Amino acid sequence: MQSDFLGLTGGLNIEKELAINHLIRLYSALGGRDRFFDKLVIQKTREDVPGTHPIPPNDPKPRGAVHPTNARIVKSIPPMCADLARHAGFEVISPGEMEDLQIEEFVRLRTEAALAVLRDRGIRPTMSLEELLSITRGE
Repeated sequence: MQSDFLGLTGGLNIEKELAINHLIRLYSALGGRDRFFDKLVIQKTREDVPGTHPIPPNDPKPRGAVHPTNARIVKSIPPMCADLARHAGFEVISPGEMEDLQIEEFVRLRTEAALAVLRDRGIRPTMSLEELLSITRGE
């Protein structure tokens, strides 16, 4: 994993506050301490994520939960919690991806994928960069 991982120690700033909020939301979404008990996770998944049929994965290694607004927030989660983490707005990465995670590459690939979806749907900007700057910065 990359060395500039977001440490939550030291003085507070907005990035740390957002990270703490995301991690608390993830903890709650996974069921708190119950996240370590597969039967409880299966029950919670059935209740919280309609249409899912949770099945224990073949690989017991932890997954990574990454919040899309800050890829430096990577939290290990039990494999049964993947659906709950996705439902809470996190991306789930495989054990192999966790070991080799390069934040810049992760963000670049996810951004390219999101832009491709927008292009495929025909979604285009309705104003130029100059117009946007004039509205947001009064220029």
